[in-house]
Formats: sequence, C-alpha cells, structure tokens
Amino acid sequence: MSDELEASIAREEAELPAHAAEIGARNELEPYRRKLVLKRVSPRRLWRRAAEVLGDWDELFRGLPRQLAAVLRMLHRQELTVQLAHRHLEPSVNRLVFGMMVSALFLGSAVMWAAKAPPLWRDISLFGAFGCATACT
Repeated sequence: MSDELEASIAREEAELPAHAAEIGARNELEPYRRKLVLKRVSPRRLWRRAAEVLGDWDELFRGLPRQLAAVLRMLHRQELTVQLAHRHLEPSVNRLVFGMMVSALFLGSAVMWAAKAPPLWRDISLFGAFGCATACT
C-alpha cells in the first residue's frame, strides 16, 4: 500500500467520528419529523378539514339566495350604490398611469420602428424613432 493511500485512510478514520456524530444528530430528530409528517397527512385530519370546507360551502349556498334577493330588491328600488373609498392614492395612481402611458408609447413606437412605418428617413420610421426617444427621456 502506498504512503499516500495510507495517509488518506488515516485522515478519513480521524474524521469519521465527527461525521458519525453529525449523522447521529440528524437521526435523533427523525422520529419527531416522521410523527409530524404522519400527523399532517393523517386521514382523520384530512377528513376534519374536508368537513370544515364542506361546512363553509354549505353556509355559502344557504345564505346566497337570501343575500341575492336583498341585492335585487335594492337594485329594483334604485337603492344600490357603490362606494369607492381610497385614501391618499392620487400620487401613486398618477405615477402608475403615467408609467403605463410611457410603456404604451414605447411599445407602440418600437412596433412602428420595426415595421418601418412611413414616413421613413434612411430606412428608419420617423414616428417610431421619435416615440422611442420621447418615451426614454
């Protein structure tokens, strides 16, 4: 056996207890992990959750006709109003709308440029190039 191989085996044997301890620590938690997983997918738990969901749907379908009738009565009496309440949204909405407009200008101009829409100057769509330049500034 070569000296290099013997040195390698000696190193591995020296490191083995540390690796064994690490693996043992992982295995100590294995029963708890398995118990949690089995509890999460247990038929009793799944059945209970299905019953809760079914109860929610039942409650919805039982109350829906009454609520729908009330909304239709309000609509018939012209009492139905929609209130849109926002607080301090104007600057954010303005920025969002401006961003959408600029992106639409850029995309439309890029399509015109790519399609070489007239008027052209040196094979470049003037409106396409102008729109892209305007959107980028």
